[in-house]
Amino acid sequence: MGGKSLALQVLAFPDDAAGALVRAEPLLRRQPVRHTLLLTLLTVRAAQPQPGRYWVALRGGRAVGVAFHSPLEYRAVISPMMRPAVHAVAEAMWDSGAALPGVSGEPHTAVQFAAKWAQLAKASPAPTRALQLYEARRVREARKPSGRYRAARRSDRATLIEWVTALRAETREPEIDAAAYVDRALAAGQLSVWDDHGAATMAATSAPVAGVVRVIGVYTPTARRARGYAGACVAQLTRDVLAAQQRCVLYADLADPVATGVYRRIGYVAVSELLTLMFS
Repeated sequence: MGGKSLALQVLAFPDDAAGALVRAEPLLRRQPVRHTLLLTLLTVRAAQPQPGRYWVALRGGRAVGVAFHSPLEYRAVISPMMRPAVHAVAEAMWDSGAALPGVSGEPHTAVQFAAKWAQLAKASPAPTRALQLYEARRVREARKPSGRYRAARRSDRATLIEWVTALRAETREPEIDAAAYVDRALAAGQLSVWDDHGAATMAATSAPVAGVVRVIGVYTPTARRARGYAGACVAQLTRDVLAAQQRCVLYADLADPVATGVYRRIGYVAVSELLTLMFS
């Protein structure tokens, strides 16, 4: 039997992350690990509104693609989608007057979007960072370094603010209000440290969304690296997440073989990739 293919439609949600989440959630929740970043971003932005633009591509009334752009000076994040949806979303974003410094997404989608955006905006895209998404179903036992794992405390606040700022600089991410972030994370119990005569490594978690928790913000100051602190901290944090019956994931920079090796030894298994391209 033949039939016409259903037409694509792209809905725009200016400053309405909650509206975008309602339309996109059925798509994103079907693969909550693969879509962990977008699920978290949309959920947080819906609860804590900031200026932003969001788009959902529909076919036959069902979401087939999502684009997230907030803050507006930051790059867009897009879900995996087929080429026609990629092009339709890029055109809708261009027609809305969006000014994009870059895009992040799974490689095939990000490259297709960047190529279309280059055509529309006369921009030159260049890949700047590639991340691997990992998931741990169990944690392998390993020799622990000296010290112990513990929840971060209010007395760690100044150190944690310094480390969050340093981490953003090292990873070339835009600056954030590090003090506000640390205060929120401490209040939510989302910051942990490995303590060896004082905090030596920090690691944080995102709030659970669709049964998935992401380990984020892993950082060890230069003088205390190569001692096993980060691996031990992430391992115990992962155990805690799994014990709470949540799935546990993290992103690691593919250009950092030390970190990716540590995570694999802990028990993390590769799921997908995230490629960032910036426009000039």
